[in-house]
Amino acid sequence: MTRTGASTQTDGSAYRPEFILVEREVESLPMSVRIRERLPEVPFLPVDRVDSWLSEVGNSRDPLRAGKKILYLTRHQGQVLKTCQGMCAHVSCCLYHVVDFACNCPLDCSYCLLQNYLNHPLIRVYVNTEEMLQELEGRLQRLGSTVLRVGTGELTDSLALDRYTLLSGELVPLFARYPTAALELKTKTAEIDSLGRLEHRGRTVISWSLNTPRMIAGEEWGASRLEERLLAARRCSDWGYPVGFHFDPLVWYAGWESEYRETVQQMFDIVGPGRIAWISLGAFRGPAGLLDTVRERFPDSTLPLGELLPGVDGKLRYFRPLRVEMFRKMVGWIRAVRPAQTVYLCMESPRVWEQVFGFRATTADVGRLLDAAVLP
Repeated sequence: MTRTGASTQTDGSAYRPEFILVEREVESLPMSVRIRERLPEVPFLPVDRVDSWLSEVGNSRDPLRAGKKILYLTRHQGQVLKTCQGMCAHVSCCLYHVVDFACNCPLDCSYCLLQNYLNHPLIRVYVNTEEMLQELEGRLQRLGSTVLRVGTGELTDSLALDRYTLLSGELVPLFARYPTAALELKTKTAEIDSLGRLEHRGRTVISWSLNTPRMIAGEEWGASRLEERLLAARRCSDWGYPVGFHFDPLVWYAGWESEYRETVQQMFDIVGPGRIAWISLGAFRGPAGLLDTVRERFPDSTLPLGELLPGVDGKLRYFRPLRVEMFRKMVGWIRAVRPAQTVYLCMESPRVWEQVFGFRATTADVGRLLDAAVLP
């Protein structure tokens, strides 16, 4: 078998790498040792450089998928806590902050923006977590009455690697100690077993990206099925966690209305109204080169069939009236079940907010909306 021979799981079962590369200088760090102990059958290879591995992966038929089979344990450099990359002048953002404990995702969704942003196909796991957590806690200690919402799912799935890193066991109790801080762990998996016994005090929101069964089966390679995600959300809610859902991306296709409406109803049927902190809505969008990547890597994808136009931020989007129509219908289906449900738009302008909700939400408005949904 070559280094990049077999495929990873594609049915929502647990991700398992084929190789673990570890930089020699971080080989003895506790997180490196933990990952090695929890994957004893996977070759664990100390390296000084990964150039030869990158070369071999780069020569494979699909370098992005081949790179997902390799965990690369390395050191995080630079600032730990950053503002969300989605924040820009043209859209109303939610004042979200991010911490990246890994870069690249074990899942392989056809619409993933990382395909066009990352130039390193291996899954990097930053194992100097003690330093990172120390820096993060320093920021939390200085909060005072300031509210801070932090997510870990910007450059990877928050929980897809958790059975190996057990990182939630450090993050969740940390945020439980700070009454004006909230952590969001965002996933497309059902990897929640490590969360059940943690002291969270309601300061951690476990959230799921949702889509219709058709979209999950056709576009979300390696992710858990819809019912698996919703059953996992109900378990987390039973453990006292606030839960969230992100319908992002919403994709237009023939039959989208009935299928998304059924998905919303299934969400409420399984999880129950009143247990959900927030629901976000975001229409399919991406840089100009994304559709070329989708056509090349996912020839059966239906995403390139939609009519997409460049917006003021340069990203391809559905025509605004179509986005507004989709958002209005989703909001209507959600609030028909729970009128008071917190719903917000991701990466949309104040004008679109006004057309959907009747008011022009600023970034500060969206931030306050989410703060109120999760913090007392």
